[in-house]
Amino acid sequence: MQFRVWILVLVCCLTIIVNEWIPIHSEILTDSQKYSVPPSYMKSPKPSSSFLNDWAESMSNDLTYHVLPEHMKDAKSTLPEAHDLHEQFCNGPGNVHVDFLWFSQGEYCFSNVYASEKTTNETFPVEYMTNSHASVLRLKECTNPTHFLTEYARPLSYFMRHCEMVKAREENLDYWVILDIDYDHRGSESKAKYMWSDTMSVILAEAFAGSSDRTLLYFRREQKLVHADGTTFKSDAETICFRSSSRFRANINGDWKRGGEHYTARNKLAGLNWNFRMNPKHFPSRFVGILHGVSTPESFLNRQFATPWATVVASHELIAALDQKSRAGLFKTRYTEAPLQNPSAEEFSQVLMSRLRKESRPARILVYDRLHQTYARQARIWLNAQDTVDKLNAVYKSRISINFIHIMPQSMREQSEVFCADMIIAPHGGHMGNLMFSTNTYI
Repeated sequence: MQFRVWILVLVCCLTIIVNEWIPIHSEILTDSQKYSVPPSYMKSPKPSSSFLNDWAESMSNDLTYHVLPEHMKDAKSTLPEAHDLHEQFCNGPGNVHVDFLWFSQGEYCFSNVYASEKTTNETFPVEYMTNSHASVLRLKECTNPTHFLTEYARPLSYFMRHCEMVKAREENLDYWVILDIDYDHRGSESKAKYMWSDTMSVILAEAFAGSSDRTLLYFRREQKLVHADGTTFKSDAETICFRSSSRFRANINGDWKRGGEHYTARNKLAGLNWNFRMNPKHFPSRFVGILHGVSTPESFLNRQFATPWATVVASHELIAALDQKSRAGLFKTRYTEAPLQNPSAEEFSQVLMSRLRKESRPARILVYDRLHQTYARQARIWLNAQDTVDKLNAVYKSRISINFIHIMPQSMREQSEVFCADMIIAPHGGHMGNLMFSTNTYI
């Protein structure tokens, strides 16, 4: 009985959307209106002169988000000047708990495998990469796309954008990104579960660096060193060194539970958080009301990672990178529409109607029941998905096209294709990370 009730509720919700395809009473996108994905922030040759001021203004809004309205003015006046606030924030990763993120700065060197394979005597001991700064990311294996996006891509994208890139460009240094990875899972069927995060790591790193030539993959176990495009890094030196680097080691990109204890029990905000301590430029008269109790366990001046803005920045960087790769045919994306902001079903239906009319096709619905997980230790499957598929086909017939799958495709190209559906009906799970490929999909 409960299954039937849920099916009726679901069909009623979709009826609101599908029935709105015909009556359109407000403005919709026309064929002449074009939308282009904004380019990566990394594409700008140098930060604008107002960059730090713009950053500080956005940061101050985020930092004062939980402050009582009557304290807002005094709270903002307490914040350091833009340059000082930026420096204090970027020094923050050194304060993070080592269980979540290990961080250090200074010189970084690694062995050059290509040089050690040479049979001539032309090698020399050390080559320093002059006028260069490197971000070195040591990644733990990750099997879950959603965890990858929330625990790694979001905070590191934010830090790369607002600290690493600024440092490199303000000091006129070439910016490199090095992925230090234990295993090379590419092309291994037995390691297919790592494919999503491995692929996204490289794409994101290349986007950070702005070039595959300045993106290196160091596979520790196989002792391989290659560029992002797969070509071998060639140098006659036995050791390659960067005098300037920031090094990260992410320890939480693995299982959801570690040692039986949910890691967020020790870090309520989850992700690769770090703390940063602000030194106020003055102390306001209402000291106690402003500087304490922003949100437990924080105080106003001792803050953890500012997550809302970080999510926007990470999404922007990854979508810009995926857009470039999709043009080369590596993925399928739908970034042709301006993204709606928390639309109602009626607002979504107008955009969907315009899309279907332009492409002359029925609505595509992805139904995924996860039945391949039936025997998993913690299965999360949808037992009567077939009933919903039958009901939808009976009601809407040729107006919809349903793609009903029990297991996610293995290739990234196929996953991106199925998630470019107009609507998706599925249990929650890591597969939802594939929503990064699409815009304006009804879930």
